[in-house]
Amino acid sequence: MTNQNKVEWTIEKLVQLLEKDLLSVYSNKSKIDNSQPEFVPLLDEHTNIINTIRHTLKNARVESCQEGVFFIIAFLDLSDHQIDKTLLEIVCSFLANDQLLIDSLSLSHNLFCSETAPLMSLLETNQSIRKLDLSNNDLGPLTLKKFAVLLKKSNQTLEEINFDSTKLGTNSFLLLTGFLISNKTLTRFSALNNFDKIDVNSLLHLYQLIKNNKLMVEFKISDPNNFNEEENNVWKKITTIFEKNKINHTKINQEKRINKLLVIQRKKLKIKKRFEKSQKQSVQNEKLDNFQFDENKVFIKSKTFDQQSDNVKKKEKEKKEEKEKEKEKEEDKEKEKEIIVEEKKVSTTMNEKKRNEIKLASDDHDVDNEEDSEEEDSEEEIEGGKTENDENNLESSDDSDTQSLSDNKKNDNSDNNETKEKIFIDEWEKSGFQIDKQDYQKFEKQNKNHIKRLLQTSNNFKKLYSLSFPNKKIN
Repeated sequence: MTNQNKVEWTIEKLVQLLEKDLLSVYSNKSKIDNSQPEFVPLLDEHTNIINTIRHTLKNARVESCQEGVFFIIAFLDLSDHQIDKTLLEIVCSFLANDQLLIDSLSLSHNLFCSETAPLMSLLETNQSIRKLDLSNNDLGPLTLKKFAVLLKKSNQTLEEINFDSTKLGTNSFLLLTGFLISNKTLTRFSALNNFDKIDVNSLLHLYQLIKNNKLMVEFKISDPNNFNEEENNVWKKITTIFEKNKINHTKINQEKRINKLLVIQRKKLKIKKRFEKSQKQSVQNEKLDNFQFDENKVFIKSKTFDQQSDNVKKKEKEKKEEKEKEKEKEEDKEKEKEIIVEEKKVSTTMNEKKRNEIKLASDDHDVDNEEDSEEEDSEEEIEGGKTENDENNLESSDDSDTQSLSDNKKNDNSDNNETKEKIFIDEWEKSGFQIDKQDYQKFEKQNKNHIKRLLQTSNNFKKLYSLSFPNKKIN
């Protein structure tokens, strides 16, 4: 998994946890009221909260390490999201995650009123929030007491707080001075539109408190244009202190602060992982301690396991037998193919031998016929001087002999012609052509002397065949 995919996965995981928490609240309400179904869709308020948190996480600075992924958020704006008491609990529990390091948080224009207990618990544990905006909420004077206690005991990171138009009331000015006495980290404070009128005595009291303070840089209570001359004089003294503090005030480098927070958060995550592992081991040990051994159950399970193993073995055997049968079939097919090839080779050799024998026999027969014709011609020349009677007598005797010889020659010639036809047709079919016996006989009459030569060259045969039979085509 790449770094980017890891970041996206953690974002979606965090958002899913928040969605589950939001749905659980309304699912419990629906069970009590029996008015809504089991599946409750999120409201528009909840979707807005989820979308803003997802957007801020995507745009946040990311620091990844072996312990996990940390999101450094510069500003989280949850103002005007109609956050009431229940939503404030869910949001604060989500922001208390160790993977989130928030610099400034805005919760202005919401509906949680003076019920700020979940926010106080978040600020006790969180060590990253420096700026907090709670303006335009009906908080009341009790919130100042809570913040004063918080700044004394636990929180040491808040530097800026905004209480503008939170209905603190005119009588809560003394509470504000007590709030400033416990200050060790605040540099900017604003509480406009809360106090109707501020007396000179209250301003002098405030001056004595801030006189020795070297942290406060900005302090807003009301518009100085509404003060009298005496009040303006006191207010000028207070502003001179703030100006001196601005010159002397040195801010800690932001990167150093973030690195310190990352070290702290890594240690927390390590401790959490160890604690979770120890809890899992303790649960497993409890299960082993409470485990009761039942012989019957174990015997039944062993039987089922043996049956399953036997079935697996049977299936494996069947598969092996099928494979062996297939191999045997393939081997038999290969053997049959080899036998057929050998038979073809033997048949071709036998046919060639027979054809050669037939050719030799035909050649010998032609030589004998030629010798007989030459002897007859010589005899006729020698017997030319004999008498006509002798010739007639001889002719009568020769006719009988010649008839018998001609009959024998005809029989021999018919056998030779049939063998020639077979040889010619077989050899011609080997070359890829087909021919009928009738066509061969016609062709033989026309081309007696050229048949042997034409058998050697197929191209000459094609030309001569096409001349003799122009209407027919060679296949």
